[in-house]
Amino acid sequence: MNLEDHFPEDPFLPSLCYAAAQQLPVNLPWASQRITLGTGFLLSDPASREPLRGSEAISSTYREQNLPIYYEDNSGTYIEAMSTTAGSAYDHVDLSVAASIGGSLLGASGRGTYETKTLACRDAIKASVRSTFLAGTITFGSPPSLSAAALQTLRQSRSNTYSPEAAFRQRYGDYYVAALRLGGSNATMVSATVASSSESKDMAADVTAKIVFVEKAMHLEDHTARQTIQGTVTLTGFDSLDSWNGSKVCSDFTSYTTLRPIAEENLARAQTIEARSRQRMLVLGVQDQAELAWETCIRLCERGVVAEILLLPFSGLRDYVQAIRSTL
Repeated sequence: MNLEDHFPEDPFLPSLCYAAAQQLPVNLPWASQRITLGTGFLLSDPASREPLRGSEAISSTYREQNLPIYYEDNSGTYIEAMSTTAGSAYDHVDLSVAASIGGSLLGASGRGTYETKTLACRDAIKASVRSTFLAGTITFGSPPSLSAAALQTLRQSRSNTYSPEAAFRQRYGDYYVAALRLGGSNATMVSATVASSSESKDMAADVTAKIVFVEKAMHLEDHTARQTIQGTVTLTGFDSLDSWNGSKVCSDFTSYTTLRPIAEENLARAQTIEARSRQRMLVLGVQDQAELAWETCIRLCERGVVAEILLLPFSGLRDYVQAIRSTL
């Protein structure tokens, strides 16, 4: 994989293809779709319609003997931003991979949709509030082992027409889900654009007219002035815990009165993001350094508490490296 071919057009915006080319860890925002540790992803092919590859690459015996473990670390951010230039969208996003993939990748992440729309916004006036809380991480207790079928794929003899790495990547992906990060995120941005135009006319003339054989002198004047002001206000926001993702545009006072309560409601959600995250985790019995049933991880996804997933390359696993060395 050529790094130059996948270098992002915008160096400030992370690229999945570039991360895959360098085999870098990737934090991917998530929503409420079911996913488990060990699930494979194909990140190196942006044209793939089905990047999710299942969890068959990880040994079923390993999964039975190694339950996921939750580690609490508690971190959060609360950022308010204001800008008055059209090119200042970077002030209102976290510049994550979410912005480069949008909200369409698998989990339909509201954060991804928000960042994509925000970066595309060219309104001159922008104000935003972003809030994120990450309570902790669910991960493997030890590095996972590959399944017998995955190892067989890697150990097949290399030839001009067969590459073990390519075959493995096509079947299982090039990354796997190494951790689930629990918590939530929220953002609200209100942007506005104003356009004004003015027109004035000042005319005066003396005219002599002949009306029915009678000449008459007239003085004509025309003084007019007109000014038009047009503007739009746009709301863009999301809340990962409530799976809410909204966008609304208004151009008059009536529509603005319907936009404002929507923004205020989402700002209120931002104030309670930690409390809501902890409550949902408490209901499912998630505690620091506790082993969790695989089914619990699924239910956490369904409750929207999985804010991010950590993806690591298969090529970093010991089983993968040893299997590839046997073919060289």
